[in-house]
Amino acid sequence: VMPRDSNGVDYRQERNSEHSCKCPSEYTVRRLANGSCSCDCFDKQRDCIKYKKGKEYFNHSDRLCIEMGTCQLPSCDFGVYLRSSGRCPRKHEKFRTWSRYH
Repeated sequence: VMPRDSNGVDYRQERNSEHSCKCPSEYTVRRLANGSCSCDCFDKQRDCIKYKKGKEYFNHSDRLCIEMGTCQLPSCDFGVYLRSSGRCPRKHEKFRTWSRYH
């Protein structure tokens, strides 16, 4: 019996939770206190912040990663990631997209 087999931890589940914490290439994984994670930018990550503000489109592999559910949704400053556009909403789009949901 291997030591890992006797401690009661399900390693497949552990790997799956790591897998679900994958982020688009410019983003950083942030682990939250409740055990979940999010994809966000740190203050000095200028390229990431451009994506977060909707000024850049995600590349094909990042869009596919998000679409397939392999990557978490990226955090956006002005609303929820726009799957149809492949980017975050821009500031002036904030209220237009908001009205669709209310």
